[in-house]
Amino acid sequence: MEKQRWAIFDLDNTIATMNHRLAKATVNGKIDYDLLHQEYLITYDTPMYDTIDLINSLARFNIGIFILTGRYESTKVATEEWLNHYKVHYDKLVMKSNKDKYAKSDQWKENQMHIFMEDLKLSYDNIILSSDDHAKNQTMFESWGIPCLDPNILCTK
Repeated sequence: MEKQRWAIFDLDNTIATMNHRLAKATVNGKIDYDLLHQEYLITYDTPMYDTIDLINSLARFNIGIFILTGRYESTKVATEEWLNHYKVHYDKLVMKSNKDKYAKSDQWKENQMHIFMEDLKLSYDNIILSSDDHAKNQTMFESWGIPCLDPNILCTK
């Protein structure tokens, strides 16, 4: 059965806490983004169980789960292994390609959301909610009438 309702979730600091990876990639107060996106470091990410529980509950009600993350596509294998290890249900995963590496998150996510919706012939009414830890992304989703949950408020674990 084709899914008619969808939820969009960010990954880093929404589904997975990346504090360890961020600490390893920060040198003299600056983030080394290439190091931050090393596959071997993804295994250190810790699950945000409240978000994972929400995702899996929505999936049980036949709501499609679209993970839209600024993580580099070069980490796709490690990312999928992490998601499967923590039993995070998802129907679609979109990650930043090398050519999109420096695109602003809110603009890139907005563009990817529209591509996704066009591909599935969805309207904004089909997207029931989103969740993202960045205020600019939250504002972008809400500007399209899509409620956006802040995972920092949602998660207690």
